[in-house]
Amino acid sequence: MDFNNYEIPKSYSCKYKVTSRDIRQFKKFWSDELVKLNKMNDLSSNTIKLIHKSMMDCFWEAKKLSKETYTPSKYKNNIYINKG
Repeated sequence: MDFNNYEIPKSYSCKYKVTSRDIRQFKKFWSDELVKLNKMNDLSSNTIKLIHKSMMDCFWEAKKLSKETYTPSKYKNNIYINKG
């Protein structure tokens, strides 16, 4: 799996601004997770891909919940992409 080929899910990027902090945290999570998955020799490549996809979906879902929950109300308007 290659970081450059991974696309941030549309459900996240269409609603929320993707900040440099999001990208930095994602790259760290990606590299840590890839090291762990590659050390598992007893799993098939399809199983690793499935686990990886599930973990990435959970990562972005957690980012979404975190932005909605922990962003102070005076900054709430800054986390969403302007539609108009």
